[in-house]
Amino acid sequence: MIVSKCAICGGKVEERKISEEVKVRNDFVVIENVRAGVCAECGERYYPPGLWIDLEALREA
Repeated sequence: MIVSKCAICGGKVEERKISEEVKVRNDFVVIENVRAGVCAECGERYYPPGLWIDLEALREA
């Protein structure tokens, strides 16, 4: 698990597979089955280290 307690509201963070949208030029690409921690109370997302580096590389492609 990435984190167990939400930094925003203190709720329980659960590991889930989610979809993430990335804007690439004038389009959006949907990446499915991204592993992330999601707060059960407020929906705040927590991503594994290095994920945003990969998503930014996609954006700049």
